[in-house]
Parts: sequence; structure tokens; C-alpha cells
Amino acid sequence: SWGVGHSWLPRLRDFHRQTRARNNVLLNRLAPLLAALQADGIPTLVLKGAALATLYHRSLALRPMNDVDILVPTRHRDRARAVLAAHGWTPMLNLPPSYLPCIHGLGYREPGGGEVDLHWHVLWECCQPDADDAFWERAIPLQTAAFDALALDPTDQLFHVCVHGLRWNAPPPIHWVADAIAILRSQDVNIEWDRLCAEASSRRLTMQAGAALSFLRKQFRAPVPSGIIERLANAPRPLGERVEFRLRQLPPALTRGLVLHWFDHSRRAGHAGAVQRMRGFPDYLQSAWGVRHLWQLPIAGLRKVVARLAARS
Repeated sequence: SWGVGHSWLPRLRDFHRQTRARNNVLLNRLAPLLAALQADGIPTLVLKGAALATLYHRSLALRPMNDVDILVPTRHRDRARAVLAAHGWTPMLNLPPSYLPCIHGLGYREPGGGEVDLHWHVLWECCQPDADDAFWERAIPLQTAAFDALALDPTDQLFHVCVHGLRWNAPPPIHWVADAIAILRSQDVNIEWDRLCAEASSRRLTMQAGAALSFLRKQFRAPVPSGIIERLANAPRPLGERVEFRLRQLPPALTRGLVLHWFDHSRRAGHAGAVQRMRGFPDYLQSAWGVRHLWQLPIAGLRKVVARLAARS
């Protein structure tokens, strides 16, 4: 319609059709699972691609997806995992049960090849038991041809996209830029900027939100108020936050992973003092690494070093 002619257009049309077909398959596979969870009395909220494609991109053909992400309330985590198991879904990682309260979700796969990420927290960085209460309270309806569920409200959706998009991943999740722009340019969307800043501040994520929104405004002329960029840039940023921000953008490594474990533990510890956090850190690692006794932590750490070195060779 813009009179653009290019040799890639036929390939792009094919990709457009393939993406629509593949996403329809994903959503149709998701529908029975959502129905099963809801029949068991478990509320469901759809995150990331499926919600973004439906509410903001307005076409399943414009937002490629490899899997579908479902959020359930933290208190229903174990029941939701049981429902998935009863329907033939198996976890993609064999993690110790003691580690589950420390993480935000887990990937599942079915024999037919479908993949679902089951989340019991919205953000990896915020895994406290009550971390998502406000997200649930503000959730909006999500209706598709395949199912009905909930989605994050636009402000929370933008905040989630920005924070998640700046984390390291292979391949790089560059689609976060298109997702954020789609939200910001939606005519019927009103972003509550004061609330977004408050969420970023209370969750110690002002650097992630500020860097993402500044990039969108500078490179894509996104309608982000300059005052919001300044507020986030001028927010208090202790050394720990600055270190965590940098480490989250780097590929996994044992030493970096140990430091990030400390930051995760510190968030869960809330307002506990430094001494209390230090005392509780071995117990956290014991849960995260799935060892029975504290004296086994050095052995578990050594095994991780050996495994990391073997993977490099």
C-alpha cells in the first residue's frame, strides 16, 4: 500500500503467513491447558507474546512466538504443576523442589512438541510471595478465538517488556523493542507514568526501566515523556543495583551467577539487615542448589565449576 517494491517481499509474505499459522497452532494447544487450570479453580494470566500479539500488535502474524507463557498465582504453583503433569506436560529442567520458590517459572514441553512457560511470578528479579499481587489486581481481560484469560494492564505490560528485554538471552530478545513500541503507539492505551516509576523504584529496577525507555525515545521517537526519563535517571542507585544491572546483561558464568544469587536472596530478605542477609545466604544456596546439608555447598560449587569448564572444552 506504500508502493514499496523489494526482492524480499515474497519471502516476507511467506514468513507472515507461516507466523500466523504457527501462532494459531500454539494458541490452540494452549486453550485446553488453560481450560484445565481454570476448571481446577486456578486463575490464569497470559504473558509476553500471546498477550502482546492479541492486544497491541493486533495480528498473530506480526509477533513470532516459540512458546506461550502462563502466569498463575504463587499459592497455586504446585497445583498448576500437577495439572500440567496430568495433561502430559513435562518440565524441561530437573530442578530441586526447594529451588522453585526462588525462581519465577519453569518451561514445560508436551510430546507433540508444544512448549509452555509456567510462571508463578511476573519478574525474575521479584520472587517474593506477594510480589505480583498488584499485577493481578490490575489485570485486564484477554479474549481470543481460542480462549479467555487475563493479561497485564498496559502500564504493567510496558514495564514487564522493558525489564525482561534488557536481560541477557541467546538469541538476543530484540523483539522487546517492537513490543514496547506497539504498546506506546496504541491509540486506546493510557500509560500511567507515575505508577511505572513507582513500580521501578519499589522493585529496585529503575536502571532497567530508565535505560529501556531512554533507548526507545532516542532511537525510535517513542512517546515517552522526557520528565519520566529524568526521574528514573535521578532515582537513587546504590552500588548493588548498578552491579546487578550490568551482570543481568552478561551471559551466564559461575562467579556472576553466585553474585546474582546474592541479589535474588537480598530481594527476598526484604528489609533485613546486612548481617541477617549474610547469615541467610547459605540457606538460600542450599535451596537453590538442592543439597541436603550446608557442608555440601562447597562440593556442589566445585561440581558446577567442573561442569562449566567441561562445557567450554
